[in-house]
Amino acid sequence: MSISQEFCPIGQDYTDLHRFLEKARTEEPVFYWEQQGIWVITRYDDVTEVLTDAENFTNEGNLSVMNSGYCEEATRILATGIDWTKVPQINDMEGERHARVRSVVQNILSPARLREMEPRIRQNVAELIDRFVDDKKCEFVSQFCYPLPVRVIFDLIGFDEKEHDLAQLQIWSDNMFRLWLVPLSEEEQIECATHAVQFQEYIRNLLADRRRNPRNDLLTDFARELDQEDARVSEDEVIIMFPMNLIGAGHETTKAALSNAVYHMLSTPEWWQAIVDDPSTIPGAVEESLRFDGSVLAWYRTVLKKTTLGGKALNPGDKVMAVLGSANHDADVFDRAEEFCPARSRHPKQLTFSTGRHFCLGAPLARLEMQFALEELSSRLPGLRLSPGQPIKYMDSVATRVIEALQLEWD
Repeated sequence: MSISQEFCPIGQDYTDLHRFLEKARTEEPVFYWEQQGIWVITRYDDVTEVLTDAENFTNEGNLSVMNSGYCEEATRILATGIDWTKVPQINDMEGERHARVRSVVQNILSPARLREMEPRIRQNVAELIDRFVDDKKCEFVSQFCYPLPVRVIFDLIGFDEKEHDLAQLQIWSDNMFRLWLVPLSEEEQIECATHAVQFQEYIRNLLADRRRNPRNDLLTDFARELDQEDARVSEDEVIIMFPMNLIGAGHETTKAALSNAVYHMLSTPEWWQAIVDDPSTIPGAVEESLRFDGSVLAWYRTVLKKTTLGGKALNPGDKVMAVLGSANHDADVFDRAEEFCPARSRHPKQLTFSTGRHFCLGAPLARLEMQFALEELSSRLPGLRLSPGQPIKYMDSVATRVIEALQLEWD
């Protein structure tokens, strides 16, 4: 069986996935995945080239690679709102337009604002642990990993539980993200498309409210930007940014990164014990967890000019899948690549947050959430362990690595 025929990352177990990717890096580092009609790139240097070479590879038009061809009714519903297959957002832009929108987000998500958020992030972590600490067990994904980034990003945006139905906002956000990333039935597509449009209208109304009643939150910051005479973003660009980038991407990826980190650290208890014994190692453990089994397995580009990569000829219009998770395990770059080594600061950076012009703007916030979570968990629950006998299942997605459920217990 060829490398292309063997490739099946959707929901694949960690060990099997990385055993295959190691084989691919050795035998055929660039191969054509016929099932998806896309070139798969597996080595660190090649992945970095795809992510940074704006002359030969573009991000434009790549949202439709993950999920496209919605049913007729879902397509009709999306057309009543802001259809991200027609109105580009920051993950689907290049050149001057991308730089313009990115600069707005960078200014609003400033280091000063993140520092201001730190006490509230720590408070959210502590409050979530308080809810289950006396139970001596929890389902970690639903009770901690899912609500933590939701609460943090909702605080940042300006969604207060006294004024907003946070459960409904979570459903809308989750379903919009599913429409983008997860294979769905026609009935599911229609439901998710409906929720996507409802969420867009909700954000539009809130922006109008913040113009009248400004507050110290992201909604107000973006409303002020829109009202400037030389505004650098349109209202549609801002509205699509909230569910797609700030909530969807910021929530789903952090949830997955945190659950993946704790799963692997508890699978080898000495890794967990190391941060219990020495909390100063936690930032390194966060970075190594992102490398070892990050939340984003792969991202996409489209070929602009005829070029060669890994000995394969790529033509304009070809789709390319840069496997970040494979690059992060490249033994030519990372010494002892299959080991969990928190002190990897001397090595090239992991690529889970991408690199270059499309480096993840939410990376500093995600790192903070993971660091504070591991600090509090290792301090309050040093005897944390995996509940025995449980199956570990990853969500059915090509681009992301999301554990569906993780049962934990402690004495």
